[in-house]
Amino acid sequence: MWKKYVKVGRGTLFKARSGMWNLVYSIKGREKCRSLGTKNFDEAERKRHEIVEAARLGIIEEMSRIPLLDAWSLYASSHDARRISDEGMRRRFTAWRGFAAWMHDRHPEVADASAIRRKMADEYIDFHSAGHAAATTNKTVILLRGMLDAICGTWSTAGNPFAGAMILPWDSHSRRSLEREEIARLLDAAKKIGAEYYRLFLVATYTGLRLGECCSIKWEDIDVRRGILQFVPGKTRRYLNGRPVTVPLHWKLLRALLETHEDCRTGAVLPELARAYAANRWCAKRAIARIFKSAGIETSIRVAGRARRVPEASFHSLRHSFVSFAANAGVPLESLRAIVGHASTAMTRHYYHADEEDMRRAVESVPVFDACGNVVSLSAKAAGESALSQRLLHIEALFRDGLVSESECNEVCMRIAAEA
Repeated sequence: MWKKYVKVGRGTLFKARSGMWNLVYSIKGREKCRSLGTKNFDEAERKRHEIVEAARLGIIEEMSRIPLLDAWSLYASSHDARRISDEGMRRRFTAWRGFAAWMHDRHPEVADASAIRRKMADEYIDFHSAGHAAATTNKTVILLRGMLDAICGTWSTAGNPFAGAMILPWDSHSRRSLEREEIARLLDAAKKIGAEYYRLFLVATYTGLRLGECCSIKWEDIDVRRGILQFVPGKTRRYLNGRPVTVPLHWKLLRALLETHEDCRTGAVLPELARAYAANRWCAKRAIARIFKSAGIETSIRVAGRARRVPEASFHSLRHSFVSFAANAGVPLESLRAIVGHASTAMTRHYYHADEEDMRRAVESVPVFDACGNVVSLSAKAAGESALSQRLLHIEALFRDGLVSESECNEVCMRIAAEA
C-alpha cells in the first residue's frame, strides 16, 4: 500500500500559446497540470518551487498519521527490507508487533507512529527486560532501531525514538556441555523412540552440527568413500560467502549411517525428521525435550533475577560437548573452527568447556623449582600423597554420582587417610 507514496518530482515548466507559464508535476503517481498565471520565467520558477514543496510537505504530513501496525507495511516495501532474509523479516515483524501491542495497552492515546517518543521507548525496554534475558531485550531493541531507521525519515520529524536507547549489560546464560554419561543416556533414550532419533543424536554427538543442519543433511552431501560430510551451513552462509564446511565422519557415525541400504541413499539422510522439522520445528524440539526428560537431564534452571527458567541443557549442548571433547583431546582451535563452521576462533572458544581432569593434569605438569631455579623431581612421598589424593577424588566422584552410599564413601575415605 505504501508504494504509491513516492517523492514529489521537481515538476516541468512549459509556456502556453498565450505566453503564460504552466506547471506539470506528479503526486502519488498522478500527473497534474496547473497554470502559474504569469509570463515571467523567474516568477514562474519561484511559484513552481513553492507548489512542489507544499505538495511534498503535504505528503509528509499525511504519512505522519500512520497507524502503528500499518507502519510495518511501509517498512516491508522499503529498500532495506529487500536485502533481508525471510527469517530476518519474521523476527522484525515479531519485534514490531510486540511493541505495537504494548503501545496499544500502555499508551492508547498514541495512534500514529510519528507520536512515539524516546520516553516511551525507554519504558518499553524496562517492560521487556522484566520478562526476558538482557540479550533478548538488546536484540529486540536493535531490530526496532534498525527498522525505524529505515522509515522514520519519511514520517517522523522527531527522529528515531530508539536511537541511542540504553543497551543492557549482557548476562547471557550459556548452555552447558554434556558429560559422557549424559550423552550415553541420551543415545539410549533416543534409540527407544526410533532409529532416526538415535541417528540424529549420533550426528550431533560426532559432528557438532546444529539441529536444523542435522535434519537437513542429504546423502549427496556425504562422500562415503572418503568418509566426509560437506555442506554449506544455513546460519553462516552469508558470513562465509557460501563456503562449504567439511566434517570428517567418525567411524561409529559412518557405520550407523551405512546401515541404510544403498538403494535408499537418496534425498534426506533423516527423511521423517527432515519433514517434521520443515513443517514445524517446535514439534521436533518438543520431541527432543522428551528424550532429555527420559534421560533424566534437567533442561532449565532458576537463575536469580530472571522471571522465567533459563535453558541449561538442550540439543545445542551436544555442539558444546563436541567442541569441548575435541579441544581437550588436543585438536587445534583453528581445525575445530573449520569443522563446526564458525567465522572465527573467538566463537569456538565460547563453546569450549575445559575438562577438570585435563586442567588438573595441566597444573600438575608445571615443574617444581628450588631456590636456584633447578627442577626438583617429585619425591616418593609426594608421589604417594598425589596418588592418595587421586583416590579420594575418585571415591568422592562415585558418591556424587550415587554409585556408593555415604557410609561406604566415609569408610573408604578413612581407610585412605589411614594409609597416608
